[in-house]
Amino acid sequence: MATKLVGDYLMRVQSGHTADTYTQLSLREREVLPLLAESHSNREIAGQFHLSPYTVQTYRQRIMRKLDLHNRTELLRYALRKELISLDP
Repeated sequence: MATKLVGDYLMRVQSGHTADTYTQLSLREREVLPLLAESHSNREIAGQFHLSPYTVQTYRQRIMRKLDLHNRTELLRYALRKELISLDP
């Protein structure tokens, strides 16, 4: 099964049919993503958008699931690759 999945993925990559997973994010998730990548707390983000910290936590979980990311380091790397944040102060 794993071999079939990898083979299918490689075929899609070679043919250029891979979807940009960023487009799966909602507008709010796209707004929250850079702040999460910059290590802002749920409470800080919630205050900025007038949300509950639990709502921000839900956004983080959805973002991670949709982008197939497993930790904050992967989230940071993704945001840097997509140029959603920069290393410059």
